[in-house]
Amino acid sequence: MKKIICWALLMGLGACQTQEGQSSKNDTTKVGEVPIVGGDLDKHGCKGSAGYTWSSVKNNCVRLFEQGVRLNPQDTTLNQTVSAFVIFADDAKENEGEVELFLPTLADSSIILSPLKDNGAGTWGNGNYLLTQWKGVYTLEEKKKVLYQGGR
Repeated sequence: MKKIICWALLMGLGACQTQEGQSSKNDTTKVGEVPIVGGDLDKHGCKGSAGYTWSSVKNNCVRLFEQGVRLNPQDTTLNQTVSAFVIFADDAKENEGEVELFLPTLADSSIILSPLKDNGAGTWGNGNYLLTQWKGVYTLEEKKKVLYQGGR
């Protein structure tokens, strides 16, 4: 009985061993080409794997979910489930600075919205998009259609 168990154990271990020079068909990396974890810097030096993206109004790498205002989708016809984010310039709270809009449909870019003095305090736009703030709730519209809404 002991011989059978030892023989089965040796056969099982031998079956797990790969032969020299043999590789699986799914191997895509070669020796010396192993990707470095966290080595995914963009052109501004932001690490996407750590959640960082470049902000033009902050002139720095930011984490949208930490520094931005989350705007949740409101338009059900778009089938959106991913939130948009807004980053404010340091002077944007007084409606003097620009606001940067990050939409899920724009993978590697953002949209700058300038303050609109004619529409009153808490209004930014660029011709296509209009961001308004009323009682702590931010609303993003495109062609008078509410796309996203959220607050701090």
